Amino acid sequence: MVEKDRCKMDNDHSEVDWIICFAIIKRNNPTIFSRESNSRSSIVIGDIGIPDKLSNLRLNRSLVAHLDIVYRYTQNIEKLRDNLDIMKSLSDDIKYVDITRWFLPNYKNILTILSLKGSIGEPHKVQRLFHCFQLLIASFCCFQADALQLSSKLILETLISRFVSQDLIVCKQKSSRIVQQYLRTDEAVFDLSSTRMQCKIHCETLISIMNLNLRVVGSSVSHKNGTRCGMQFFLIISRICFVIESLTHCLINQLSSTPDKSLTDGLAYREQYCIRERTFDFQYTNNILFVLRERTSKVKERLELLKGIISELLKVLNHLDWFQLDDYVKQYPIHSETMIKRRLYIQITLLIAADLNLISEFRLIRWPTWSKPS
Repeated sequence: MVEKDRCKMDNDHSEVDWIICFAIIKRNNPTIFSRESNSRSSIVIGDIGIPDKLSNLRLNRSLVAHLDIVYRYTQNIEKLRDNLDIMKSLSDDIKYVDITRWFLPNYKNILTILSLKGSIGEPHKVQRLFHCFQLLIASFCCFQADALQLSSKLILETLISRFVSQDLIVCKQKSSRIVQQYLRTDEAVFDLSSTRMQCKIHCETLISIMNLNLRVVGSSVSHKNGTRCGMQFFLIISRICFVIESLTHCLINQLSSTPDKSLTDGLAYREQYCIRERTFDFQYTNNILFVLRERTSKVKERLELLKGIISELLKVLNHLDWFQLDDYVKQYPIHSETMIKRRLYIQITLLIAADLNLISEFRLIRWPTWSKPS
């Protein structure tokens, strides 16, 4: 028994050593890594494999090699979790075009499959494969300093703003061939429950990206990479807060029983709301309202959809490792002032919408102390 346990430990160490070794080769000699990647003849990722129904994923051997490394990383994540260098190496030679052309389309297809009601074939394999895509995208967004502007655009526009307006709210007439293989004959891809699940899973990706950013900030607050990740984090959090605020404006617009203004005139939050209205950019709100009306004529469904998305985005704020920013905010106190304002804007808009569940969720968020008004 002791010998068996020792062999298992040796195998575990061997696997970890292999990952570290391959990460070093990938960083220091990408030519060798590329040669080894292209020598693989079958699309198999470690022990995970790719389910037969996903054999049409847009992958080539080089991309499969990346996923293979990530999969092995996930199998040893408890031993490697604290090694940010290994996490960085996962995306060292990935280009922005690889993300937009290959990884993101596959990510969205698998996300849609996971959000479907009922059982799907080989769910554990699909989930593990999706987790690999999550980690690759998170690594790219957090560590590719040369692509700061591009990675910020990827997060702010593609993964947040456009994802909400075009992937969640727009009701597409048909799904991809890959997704269709997982559909029952009587199943609609984009019903409300599937959309809510799609939003929930995608928000987990956002949390993963943001908390990885925070780990980098917390471990190297005075280093340029920590400063960069801190800046990126506040860009992301500002965009999420803006989207929450915009969706709540949509909710107010759709409510048939919007509180009578005369009942709230003179209240502090009504006055604050009126001031905010004069400077708020309603373009995104108007775009959301347009696609919302295109999706369904039923106000009840619109309200349910909006409330579901707002709720999931509020959960993002509640699952962030805010404490990692304490030292960073001491150096750059302007971010504290910005967060206090963002928090206030969401609060007063939710109060006007008068949805008790959303107000309760907002109040239960574990906000950092530096985001509270003095």
